[in-house]
Amino acid sequence: MKGRFGGGAGGGDEQITSSFTIFDPGSGEVRERIELPYPNSSGVLATEGGIVVTALLDGSIIAFDDQTLDVLWRINLGSGMNAPPITYAVNGKQFIAIASGACCVRPSGQIANSKAWIARTSELRAMSQATVLYVFGL
Repeated sequence: MKGRFGGGAGGGDEQITSSFTIFDPGSGEVRERIELPYPNSSGVLATEGGIVVTALLDGSIIAFDDQTLDVLWRINLGSGMNAPPITYAVNGKQFIAIASGACCVRPSGQIANSKAWIARTSELRAMSQATVLYVFGL
């Protein structure tokens, strides 16, 4: 693959960031790339309707246009996101759902990286970590 594909920055005690990249799988060329100020451990959801959704540890859920990475909507719910967004439909209406709460314990008993990433970001250290399921209708 051509171009820089690895995302984000940070190491040691530095704040960790992330990035969002669109690349052409046929050519391997990077088409669009944006840097995000906080780590992303929630993953990404792409819909057939051209919306790409992700969430950050600062509590932001962001919907992008899948061709341009223009922000379609963004909301900060005040609790870090660690779960992947999902989509489903009921009676023809599409919904996106995501659970908040950045701290989780893996089956091994080890605390996930999200808690450590928050500790490296001074403005996120005192943020609430409530576990809530949010659902948005499209």
